[in-house]
This record gives sequence, structure tokens and C-alpha cells, in this order.
Amino acid sequence: MSEKEIKIKHEIRELADKFKAVTEIEKDGSSNVTSDVFIDTLGDGLTKDIVEAVYDHRDNCVKAGQLAAGELFVDAMAKNSKMDRGTVSYGLGGKDQLNVIVDRTRSYPGAPGSADSERVTKFGVVSATLDVSSTNNTGDVKKIRTLIAQYGLEHLK
Repeated sequence: MSEKEIKIKHEIRELADKFKAVTEIEKDGSSNVTSDVFIDTLGDGLTKDIVEAVYDHRDNCVKAGQLAAGELFVDAMAKNSKMDRGTVSYGLGGKDQLNVIVDRTRSYPGAPGSADSERVTKFGVVSATLDVSSTNNTGDVKKIRTLIAQYGLEHLK
């Protein structure tokens, strides 16, 4: 490995081995996954139905947050002509976050080759991102990315 060995939590290593066991790599770089490790390894008291209900609730909250932000900021922009953009972040279960941006207007190129190929302006444009804490480059994720970079250097150079 390297001068300083990177320690990965035992439970992450075990799950990684289960992910590897159900992943078949093809010669062209694509892959096939034969099982849902997330569902297959749920802990005590958790079921597929519970997890699906939580995801459904999160999805509804993501949509509702965009609707609420859109309505609130369009109303605020209608009262304040100097406000061109509004932003809000909503927590989703403590670690994850919904970030919503509402622009007063946004211009897009018209359809190529059509009679209306001039720019099209839309009003009250909502865009959003969902930040999932487990993908942030901190803590365990940073260790994993560093470990794989070292692993790649050792095996691919």
C-alpha cells in the first residue's frame, strides 16, 4: 500500500465485498449488477417496504420544496422588481439537503431550424440539486477516494 495505511471501517469493507460479489464487469467497461445489496443488507427492523416509503417521502419532499420555493420567490419577485434570483436550502433528514434556485427569467436558444429560432425567455424558472451527504468528499468518502487513487497508481501505472 503506501507509507500511511488508510483505515476503512469494517462495516464499509464488508459491504464493499458484497457489492463486488454482485457486480460483473464486461470487457467494454460496462457492468451488470445481479442483486440489490442495499435492500439485501438492511439491518434489524428495516424492511424493503419501510425503505421504499422513506424514499417516496423524500421524493415528495423534494418536489414539494421546489413547488413551495417557486411560489414563494415568484410572489416575492412580483413585489420586488430588483430581486432576480432566490435561493433556499431545506434539510432532508438531517444529513441530506435540497437546494432550490428560482430565477425571475432565463433565456434559452430557440429550436434549431424552426421559424422561432430566436432566444426564448421563460419566467419563474426553478432548478434544484439534492446534496446527499454520503457523496461529500469528507471523512470516509475522502479516505475511500484516496485509497482508490493509491490502488489505481499501484495497479494501473
